[in-house]
Amino acid sequence: MPPGTRPRLVIVGLLLGTFLAALELNVVGTAMPTLVAQLGGIELYGLVFSAYLLTSTVSVPLYGRLADLQGRKPVYLVAIALFLLGSALSGAAPSMVPLIIFRAIQGLGAGGLIPITITLFGDLFPAERRALVQGLFSTVWGVSSVLGPLAGGFLVTYVSWRWVFWLNIPAGLLAALLVLVSLHEHRPTDGPRGIDLPGTALLVSALVSLLLGLQGVEGARGWSYPLLGAAALLALLFFRQEQRSERPIVPLSLFRNRAMLVTNVGGLALGGLLFSIVTFIPLFVQGVLHGTPTHAGLALVPLSLVWTAATFASGPLSARLGYRPVVILGGVLAAIGAGALLLIPAEAGQQTVRHLAMVTIGAAMGLIITATTIAVQDAVPWQRRGVATALIQFSRTVGGMVAVTLLGALVTARFARIGGLPPGTTPDELLDPHRWESIDPATLGLARETLAAALRQAFWALAALGALVLIINLAFPPLKVDNRPSDAT
Repeated sequence: MPPGTRPRLVIVGLLLGTFLAALELNVVGTAMPTLVAQLGGIELYGLVFSAYLLTSTVSVPLYGRLADLQGRKPVYLVAIALFLLGSALSGAAPSMVPLIIFRAIQGLGAGGLIPITITLFGDLFPAERRALVQGLFSTVWGVSSVLGPLAGGFLVTYVSWRWVFWLNIPAGLLAALLVLVSLHEHRPTDGPRGIDLPGTALLVSALVSLLLGLQGVEGARGWSYPLLGAAALLALLFFRQEQRSERPIVPLSLFRNRAMLVTNVGGLALGGLLFSIVTFIPLFVQGVLHGTPTHAGLALVPLSLVWTAATFASGPLSARLGYRPVVILGGVLAAIGAGALLLIPAEAGQQTVRHLAMVTIGAAMGLIITATTIAVQDAVPWQRRGVATALIQFSRTVGGMVAVTLLGALVTARFARIGGLPPGTTPDELLDPHRWESIDPATLGLARETLAAALRQAFWALAALGALVLIINLAFPPLKVDNRPSDAT
């Protein structure tokens, strides 16, 4: 470890950065129904999430590559700065379109927070201690996931949804300061020093084409399928570019490692399952069950808390059994929990099945993500650890982006077609608790039934994703925990 590094303070700073990401994932989902009710534009509901997912997805492999070339510290500080800028602007957004743009800036910074944090865990600690540190990581995520919805629900109800974004700023500034003064590292000096700019351009173009194409599918817009075809072509050109580049943004040789390959393919399905749950369970609670914004956020608390516990358990289980049994067990739990979503009743006061589904899926996430991440980090050298860790996050985010966009288009298109509303009332306002007393009960009942039916279709897709996670995880190779000291710290 380089002289001057104070690992405890570094960890505190990184965990504060984790707190930012956890707030973003949980609080914004809590605030969105009320936000849409005030700003309008429910047809753009999915884009608020997808814009963030798009820029965070595109930037993840770039951050990983830059962290390997320039060191973790400067790249991490740039990521925090962009995230805080996007948070400040999002809180000041006057309408949905600027909010989508500002969320894209926020996502551009968020793309570096988690992968560089986890990469630094790999740099600073051997495998056994790394599992414990990742347990702290998940604990902070779980605690912030409990406090975030409570604070977010309070702010949405009694202050303003804008403070949901502005709450990120104090924690972000402190996190940046701690990492700035406490982390010192040796920057690598060997190997190609640049970034594959053509590859980066192709990757960005492919993902933008994919997102826009998916947005148009549900509305049967004529330009959607050409865009999807362009995304496929650009993806092929991207892979060809990476094969011949001396400085690829995504080194394809990494995927010769079976653990890396299975983790990333499975990550597509796992990310689709996770991000869709975070997006649509709060909408189910507030829109179908007519819960408050606080209730909507608290619906995710069991998932977060059990995720934390499963992360702590993943280390000892992996040390005793190896990574593969832990990964397969997580796949079994993911399939069970996703299937249980189909059994959730659309009636207030009956929460047992929903809680059990969240608990089971939280356990699956904690086991799978911890075991696969540590296994992959141990399988690559320091000079590739940043990009390997980033690619794991990249695959999960791509899966989340595609799933949330497709399912969001499905749900919002059906909900937006509700008829028989009073003059001057839009479907968006049916999500606002303050408007419920002024709207005819029959109209509210129609909205509830329509949204419940649309979300039920989405839950069928999530059940299929859970089964797919299990099938893919069965291919994970048998590996043992490597507790040798970490290199390059």
